[in-house]
Amino acid sequence: MHYQEYQRIGKIRNTYFWYRAMDEMTVSLVEKYVETKKRGGLQILDAGSEIGDFTEKLRLFGETIGIDINKLALKFAKKEKNVMFFQQDVCRMKFVNDRFDLVTCLDVLYHKGIRDDMKALSEIRRVLKPHGYLLIRVPALESLRGSHDTVVATRKRYSIRELRERVERAGFKIIILSYANMTLAVPLLVKRIFERVVKKKDISDLKKLPSLSDSLFYLLMRAENLFVIRGVRLPFGSSLVCLARKIK
Repeated sequence: MHYQEYQRIGKIRNTYFWYRAMDEMTVSLVEKYVETKKRGGLQILDAGSEIGDFTEKLRLFGETIGIDINKLALKFAKKEKNVMFFQQDVCRMKFVNDRFDLVTCLDVLYHKGIRDDMKALSEIRRVLKPHGYLLIRVPALESLRGSHDTVVATRKRYSIRELRERVERAGFKIIILSYANMTLAVPLLVKRIFERVVKKKDISDLKKLPSLSDSLFYLLMRAENLFVIRGVRLPFGSSLVCLARKIK
């Protein structure tokens, strides 16, 4: 990912509708499904922590470590956050077996830097304790591929069948698996088709929106997320969310 994209993320991440809604859903999934008896005392790994904003939010649930292979991302994170960050490859982590209660891997598996997503999932399983939890988010549906995917180096956008097959094959039992951001996926598809026809210069989707639009999109996503948190599977969307548990 380019320096400009990290700058863009750093400036608007905590106010942008997509990040706000997705962060809230992730926190709610941890609150609802991860063992309550360990609440506040979890050992957590954020695998692919980017600039570290969400990694810091995970401290609510226990001791948290963030890793990212990108030195530039860690430069942003280490300068601004109070969590321990390390440069590590998700496919070759340096942690001992059975170390963590929860591993989050948010918008990581899709990246060109992950040449073998099964190897990454196997490594995550290795560092999780028996019956530990994995929380994954990936971009969904190749039909939604566009210029933003070029900017952020997308290797693959997943279908729900593809993600389920990989997670289960890696040795996990799925608790929640659903598309997310369903309503906004429709105008996004129109935008992607337009991009293919016009063939403009590749640009990021991430930009500051008028406050009214941002608030409306946030409320739409937040309403949809309530269904996902309750275990209702949305039929399509621009992202996939999966909470799974390691099979001992």
